[in-house]
Amino acid sequence: MLYLNKKEQLVIIILLLIILMILSYVFIEKYMDKKLNTVNVVSSESTKEEVTTEKPEVSDIYVHVSGRVRNPGVYSLKTGERVIDAINKAGGALPDADLDALNLAQKLHDEDKIYVPKKGEISNNNHGISSNNSGKININTASVTELEKLPGIGETLAQRIVEYREKYGRFQKIEDIMKVSRIGPKIFEQIKDMITVN
Repeated sequence: MLYLNKKEQLVIIILLLIILMILSYVFIEKYMDKKLNTVNVVSSESTKEEVTTEKPEVSDIYVHVSGRVRNPGVYSLKTGERVIDAINKAGGALPDADLDALNLAQKLHDEDKIYVPKKGEISNNNHGISSNNSGKININTASVTELEKLPGIGETLAQRIVEYREKYGRFQKIEDIMKVSRIGPKIFEQIKDMITVN
């Protein structure tokens, strides 16, 4: 039978403890590394989902371009595109077109009509986009100058209407114009038959 003195026993115990510590370290390192990789994968997938969710939806809209353009007609564009994009889609403006009469940076919406006037032309709608042929002013697309033509609407109120729709979006019904500061039932009664949202 092998007999070990106390010193030898102590050495063996220390060696066993060292081996046990090394094995524990290796096991913990592998386990933590695997867990970290799993977390990274989940985090990466979550980030991808967030990016996908935050991506704005792009849809087709149809606008009518007429007046002094090379190819008048109805064109398909993407939500968020602007008046200049529609004019370019219609082949561009003719040399005698008065582009300064339009807000080329204005964003387009489905069913908008863009009329490009001739230089020197006098028109009731030579300032931007119109969505109807009824003669009514579209409060969703009219410029400040057009809105000023309404009774009781001066430059300040016209500017407030434009700022309101830029901040909150399109008016859903003509009554919504009363949500604009300083436009109450009295002014609405004067203009209700002269405005539209379509």
